[in-house]
Amino acid sequence: VFESSYDECGKDLDEDDFIASFGDVLGESIEVDVLREWFMCIDANANGSVDWNEFSTYILLEAQQRILKDTVQTEYIVQHFPSAKKKDDHHRDMIGLILVHPRNSKYYTFSRDGTIKVWRTKDMESERVLYNGGSWITDGCFMKGAHRMMVCCADRKLCVLDSNTGDLIRAFAGRKHVRDEIRESVCLRQLNDKRKYGVALDMEKTWGEALSSGVCYKAECGDQTFGEFKNQMEQSQRDRVKKKRVEITTLRDFTEAPTALEYFTSESGQESILLGLRDGKMQLYHLSNALSGTRAVLDVACTYPIHALSKGSASSDCAISKIKLSQYLQGAITGSWDGMVKITNLDTGHVVRNLQGHQKSVFALDWSESLKIIATCGTERSVLIWNPFINKPVFKLQGHNASLVNVVINDKDHQIITLSTDKCIKVWDVRTFRCMQTLSDNAHQQPESSYFALSYDPVKHTIVTGSTYPIAWPMRKVSARFPPTYTGHTKPCVDLLMSYFDHVVSADAEMVMSWDVETGQRISAFNASRIMPNSKSRITAVTLDGTGRRLLAGTHNGQLMMWNYLNGQPLNQYNPDPDTNSHKIEVAAVAHCGGDKEDQRYIVGALGKSLQIYPDQEKYNIKIASEYTTESEI
Repeated sequence: VFESSYDECGKDLDEDDFIASFGDVLGESIEVDVLREWFMCIDANANGSVDWNEFSTYILLEAQQRILKDTVQTEYIVQHFPSAKKKDDHHRDMIGLILVHPRNSKYYTFSRDGTIKVWRTKDMESERVLYNGGSWITDGCFMKGAHRMMVCCADRKLCVLDSNTGDLIRAFAGRKHVRDEIRESVCLRQLNDKRKYGVALDMEKTWGEALSSGVCYKAECGDQTFGEFKNQMEQSQRDRVKKKRVEITTLRDFTEAPTALEYFTSESGQESILLGLRDGKMQLYHLSNALSGTRAVLDVACTYPIHALSKGSASSDCAISKIKLSQYLQGAITGSWDGMVKITNLDTGHVVRNLQGHQKSVFALDWSESLKIIATCGTERSVLIWNPFINKPVFKLQGHNASLVNVVINDKDHQIITLSTDKCIKVWDVRTFRCMQTLSDNAHQQPESSYFALSYDPVKHTIVTGSTYPIAWPMRKVSARFPPTYTGHTKPCVDLLMSYFDHVVSADAEMVMSWDVETGQRISAFNASRIMPNSKSRITAVTLDGTGRRLLAGTHNGQLMMWNYLNGQPLNQYNPDPDTNSHKIEVAAVAHCGGDKEDQRYIVGALGKSLQIYPDQEKYNIKIASEYTTESEI
């Protein structure tokens, strides 16, 4: 609708065009008065037209207000296990990825030392080393049915493993990095390990002598010494490795190191992978034939040079850090070290949208298929929330003191979970974009006192992080001061206003809510403190403009803001003179006055002994026009 209007008329939709266009789309079942009221709600700045950015942002925020009714409060607590002290079970290097098995809920940790370990969730004990390839594992994922998993490594190899036994099923590599075969990796058990057997074993003792020492072994071992038994077992494992050989499938045009991996199946059952490469390209391979057949050469199905290199740039400057697939968006969302987030249609290969907002590298992103939002983070200390249909971020979540390394969206509980390098975890409410809880680990860890991996277990409602071993942060419900059915304010109201749509608008120091006059039901609510330039600002005065659609608010630190009161969409910001002390004075009252024309409308704020007047214009960050001083405080 919006594209056709702009192509035909070269302008946005006015009220008549909006009613006519959406009347055709929605059919005769919707009344004209309903469409007219809907137009006025979206056209909060009252300029007589609605563009695509206004429309899509309104729909996104309105959907989030609907789920705000759920007021159950939760918090996460750290869970300590004795196994954390068993350093022999830890990885030798930092964990870079944690996956939660969708069937058995076990945790799989992928380390920079090239190993994959499996951990029980009940006591966080290490079950076994699943894989030991020796090369830095950059990414991994479970495959169809979660019986298999695929990992990609910095040495330009991809391996398909049995997720239960760790057996190597298939291997892939570029032509330049193919060996004749890959042998399955086996970690030899140290039979003289005191931690395993309770005593330090003497290689000259027999099993019978060990029984008298209080160590229980199978009696059928006879007079065989520990040394002989150890050599026999190690030789048996070597023979097993020689028999278990996996030939490598060659991937054409696969020359750069993979930095991101995503697996998916089509409706016809075709298994495919998307590889994000160090040079900023994304490559698509169809695996079905290679997984079921013998050694083969696999052609690349498509190459997407979506994060192109600029001249003089190093290849690592554009490395793809994360790939997320979306059926709703019909494509792939990618984040890169070049600071760009892009949505690409896999069928056409075209970049549908460039999301521009990060100034530095993007390390992680997540997409919510139910909430229809994208969360991204990176070197900067803020998380950007995106409406996937517009190019600029909708919200910015600020509060971390170090670079961010990961972000996860918890759909079921409407939460965004973020992790920074200083081992600080923050939990944000998607409905209000407010920080609900901050978790931190002050314990010093080796080899680096940082976290780089973050995952969420939806079955056990647990956040999982880790350095060289996983750490669990389970959720628990917290009893609230107000009953679960309560939907009102939790702080004293600043004012009550009557809007153009027969809504009552109420505001306290942080929250703005609107109510239906006839039913008394809450229509919408948003946390104003999260969308103000200074998150510590508090509302002290509110009013509606002459149209009854826009909410004007003054704060305790001299700021004036304008929002759409139905969804919290920021419409304007009015900045006092920085050379004065206005930013230290509370706004006691705010008013909107003037005529019908734009150049006749003004915003007036009362601060201490002065009246500050701003023009009511569409441009953002409006400076003060004039100021009047009174003899006494207003």
